[in-house]
Amino acid sequence: MQHYILNTSDLAIGNWTDEYHFSLNTDAVHVYLIEIDTQHKYKDLLTSLLDKVELERLSRFKKTADQLRYIYAHGALRILCGKYLQQPANTILFSETINKKPCIEICFGNLFFNLSHSGNKIVIAFSTQSEVGADIEQIRPDLPIEDFTERNYSENEVNAINNSNTTEKYSLFFKYWSRKEAWLKAVGTGIFNNLKAVDTALEKNQITSEQYIDGHFDDNFYCYSFSIEDYRASIVINKKPDQLSFINFTFDKLLKT
Repeated sequence: MQHYILNTSDLAIGNWTDEYHFSLNTDAVHVYLIEIDTQHKYKDLLTSLLDKVELERLSRFKKTADQLRYIYAHGALRILCGKYLQQPANTILFSETINKKPCIEICFGNLFFNLSHSGNKIVIAFSTQSEVGADIEQIRPDLPIEDFTERNYSENEVNAINNSNTTEKYSLFFKYWSRKEAWLKAVGTGIFNNLKAVDTALEKNQITSEQYIDGHFDDNFYCYSFSIEDYRASIVINKKPDQLSFINFTFDKLLKT
């Protein structure tokens, strides 16, 4: 078995900055918030940046909303990677780790990333110091959560949710889920065989993994959770960052820089 500590904290983020630069110190993490425009005016341009593998994956989506989220998320990822690596966005080569986690081909440089999308919002996190996980969840108060919570949440998480009022109940449910997803994405395991073991309700959480986690990870992970309107999101990184930057982009700015 492997043992890890997940240190969690909630961040109160005011306005996300509109200022940006595409260089990363080793102790910094950049987090981007991108919104899908209602007119979808960038759809064709972003689709043209995708490679054959991405286009094949795109073709599997049947719903228009799912297609748009994929196009905007992966188009934005290509643009941002191109800015950091000083390469044309459509030339970036992506690969996968042994655990099937998306990564950049080593020939392009040492840049870790992770993306998540929900509703009309996209979150992408970048680091040069260690693997990073990101997750965003739109709060859905019509979702029946009781059975799912009992099957997949730790005792601490269940107690906190059950002891909260209706509004706070759903906020906690999606905050905890974003933390679980972000940690799982950081270590690259995908869906964990025992989600109850991923406790995220405390400031210092003990995680015991029966499923082997490949990679050279330190024992401590750091999770930062935050709210964006009716969304809950979390970023997890293995090395504690000295600087967290939260950057709000429009596609106009992304495409002009």
